[in-house]
Amino acid sequence: MTSMLYTGCMNDKPNLPEEIMFGPSYSLRANLKANTWAFVAMILSWAGDLLLSQSRDWNVAQRAIIALVPLFIGLLWVRSFARWVRGMDEMHRRLSVEACLFATGVTLFVVTTWHILDKAGVFQADSLMARLHLDSHFHTASFPISLVGAFYFLGYAIFRRRYKKNL
Repeated sequence: MTSMLYTGCMNDKPNLPEEIMFGPSYSLRANLKANTWAFVAMILSWAGDLLLSQSRDWNVAQRAIIALVPLFIGLLWVRSFARWVRGMDEMHRRLSVEACLFATGVTLFVVTTWHILDKAGVFQADSLMARLHLDSHFHTASFPISLVGAFYFLGYAIFRRRYKKNL
């Protein structure tokens, strides 16, 4: 009775985090399953940034819609990524949740710190940091989405070391 209960609703093969990381286990299908909405949000963010940077006679509501659409698409990404994580076994699910928490926390810290330093005038100085300032692309939704992805991979690599014997 118990085996029938579990076999009817589980996938034959659980999702693996290594399938979305470039390497020998990479799967384009798994990456698209988990991250399609992230790619859509990034493209719409870039397109919206280009549209809003041009001088047009749009009212505030139209400009707000263009600016906020990538954030709503980002919510769809979170939902699809959560579904993908739910398809993992218990150990990979735990590692992915820890990596997600790490990625969102570090991204929040980096974005907040960047904003505070920008408001303090640190990036106006004639220095290397001023040349590295991503003024035109930092304020789009694509930059934090990219940071979350990069920090997810970093966090997963860090937390995976604890469980390397079991993998």
